[in-house]
Amino acid sequence: MLGWYCSRYGVELKLVWAGVFLVVALSIAVFSVLVVNPLLDRIAPSQVNDITAAGEGIYQGYRFHPLRTLAKTPGEDGLFFVPLLLIGVTPLTSAVGGLLFGAMHYPAYPLKYCIPKALIFFSAALLVLPNGLLTVVVGHILLDVVAFVGWHFARAR
Repeated sequence: MLGWYCSRYGVELKLVWAGVFLVVALSIAVFSVLVVNPLLDRIAPSQVNDITAAGEGIYQGYRFHPLRTLAKTPGEDGLFFVPLLLIGVTPLTSAVGGLLFGAMHYPAYPLKYCIPKALIFFSAALLVLPNGLLTVVVGHILLDVVAFVGWHFARAR
């Protein structure tokens, strides 16, 4: 979908906004750790909160097949952001897209990690997507690289 959209509507990349994506995503992650996760622990204490298995699987994918793993990011973004662009980016459509994006990750990730993914999608749709679909993809790749490096150093401890 990403290739079709870019060939039909053109490619726009604004690196500053890709950086904004990264800063917003990391801010949401910190907010989730400090506010959302403790709240979820009280509401749903039976929810599995261990991300080690999923995180390790993703880490190994990047470690042994970095290009193949990074190639999935544009596909994932295209699958969710292109329909949003075609329908129209509004707070409502961004919220629905964010809920779907978070729900897509639910089988592999605990709920407390899907909520930040949904919030990041919502924020990216409203703030970054108007600056180009490729800008969102590059921001998402930057976030994945930061997560990979963070996981790598966390494993080393």
